[in-house]
Amino acid sequence: MLPRTDLSFSASTLLSRLTARPAMAALLFAGLQALVWTLAPALTHHAPPLDVTESYLWGHEWVVGTFKHPNMPGWVLELSRELTGATGWPAYLASQLFVATTLLFVFLLGREMMDLPRALAGMLLLFGVFYFAWPTIEFNHNVAQMPFWAGITWMLWRLRSRPEAVWWALLGFLAADSLYAKLSSGLLLFVAGLWILYDRPLRKQLAAPGPWIGFGIFLVLTGPLLIWLIRSHFAPLLYAAERSAGTGGGPLEFLGAQLLACLGLIVLAAAAGLIGQGHETAGVPAPRDAIMFLSALTLAPLLLTALVAGLAGAGLKSMWGSPMLGLSGLLTVALTSQRFSQRVLERLAAGVLILLTVLPLGYGLDTLLESRLSGKPKRQNWPQAAIATRFDQLWREQTGKPLRIVTGERWVAGLVALKAGPMPSILTDGDLSISPWITQERLARQGTLVVWEMIKPDDPPPGGLYVMLYGLATGVERFRWPLFPGAPPLLIGYAIVPPG
Repeated sequence: MLPRTDLSFSASTLLSRLTARPAMAALLFAGLQALVWTLAPALTHHAPPLDVTESYLWGHEWVVGTFKHPNMPGWVLELSRELTGATGWPAYLASQLFVATTLLFVFLLGREMMDLPRALAGMLLLFGVFYFAWPTIEFNHNVAQMPFWAGITWMLWRLRSRPEAVWWALLGFLAADSLYAKLSSGLLLFVAGLWILYDRPLRKQLAAPGPWIGFGIFLVLTGPLLIWLIRSHFAPLLYAAERSAGTGGGPLEFLGAQLLACLGLIVLAAAAGLIGQGHETAGVPAPRDAIMFLSALTLAPLLLTALVAGLAGAGLKSMWGSPMLGLSGLLTVALTSQRFSQRVLERLAAGVLILLTVLPLGYGLDTLLESRLSGKPKRQNWPQAAIATRFDQLWREQTGKPLRIVTGERWVAGLVALKAGPMPSILTDGDLSISPWITQERLARQGTLVVWEMIKPDDPPPGGLYVMLYGLATGVERFRWPLFPGAPPLLIGYAIVPPG
């Protein structure tokens, strides 16, 4: 009789050994997330996503914020560009480091609440949440929030049994930084404040110095943010109001989208045996206060967002829920804890390994093949390096000086300006009010390259740029698509406003 060496036995043994060391497994899975979702776009993209391009250019200015948001993603990307001397893959890696940190914060929270195996299970279930997969290739303000939401909730729970001032100080630090990631983190801070007042172990600590030390750190760190908001006349809040007016879905549609985003989590939980019929219920129930905490910190921000939008008659983008589902895995484990077992954990690990193989591969194939089938190139198919090199060359040939300012719609102008070396500033849509780092005096002294996308060779520039180009000669540059050499070329119009 031959010895048993089949693959299923080997895989089962490997998963058993891996999940027997939950902390090591958590690090491994977080590392795999970072690796595969960095490689998927890095190996298939010829241009960064829109939000990444925009953040690179805003980060280059080192401003506190822009007319849209605070500028933390921009700072991270500019720092990565300076450290690596590259653009593109460092942005994908930065995004995944934020996601991996989120996963590890969730694991730490689960360890405090329950035990190591159930903490790992709660983390693994997040791999089934849509927001932890394809959307993470684009490092934007939604992704930037994720580790701060998870870290704040971990710190809140930890403070119930460890009331030292150092943890309150760290909570104040994380709370302030979350607002630099995106102002909508204020929703979580509002709910966290209510929880502190409700929860007896936390409420009792308000008589000690710790909470007030943390609050003082929060005030000091958010001071520059408040000053910027006042000086900008609260431009990001106006932008959010304008964007939500008449766009996006209603409150019920938003909540439905969050449930749909958790579909993979539900499938994972069912396949592992956490939900459904016919499974054992001999496990240890989760602490009641842990279930209450996870329910409140998961559901309250979602419901509050829907309520405010409903009262204001505003639309909601489904992606705004990205950081709000970070506790959904732990909540699922807590609610089904009596069904939990080592076998369940091994099944979850197997399911996640499948997802970490199939989804990034599917993303890469979609990027490479879908546009060939549809005939409509994606933004990540644009020849960004060729565009930037050609227009830099044109500018130097005609002016003899380095390119300092690029003007145009944020996507096309961003691709022209984005490079690893010294980058020019971007004047979005030719509007000085939303690009305060550019003044009339600087524009007159340094000149600007104006660019716009064209469908036909005789297309005029957009209305916002037309006045700027009055009396100037315009030209057209043609670029081949990297993946579609037989397709009609990409046309980009341009004009040069010479330096003074």
